[in-house]
Amino acid sequence: HVEHALAFLRPGGTLVAVMAGGILFRRDRKSEQFRAMISAMGGEISPLPDGSFAKSGTDVRTVLLRVRKPSAAVAAEDARVELDAAEYGVGGPG
Repeated sequence: HVEHALAFLRPGGTLVAVMAGGILFRRDRKSEQFRAMISAMGGEISPLPDGSFAKSGTDVRTVLLRVRKPSAAVAAEDARVELDAAEYGVGGPG
């Protein structure tokens, strides 16, 4: 959902999203490429405190992602890792 949202973000805009915490430790190709893309864009993925959503009925670990889409002056291809768009089910780089 984050890559899809990035496709709609204007250059220079900031995306903030709550995600499942597994993105920090998974070692599959998709997760590693995603972390590399966020890092290349200067973004950060920060763990939220355990139990952050317990009052909502879930105890799943979560993270807060914050990333800024490169400005129009910076080519998006220079700031991201190419991903297989078909694998993610989206139309490609945004």
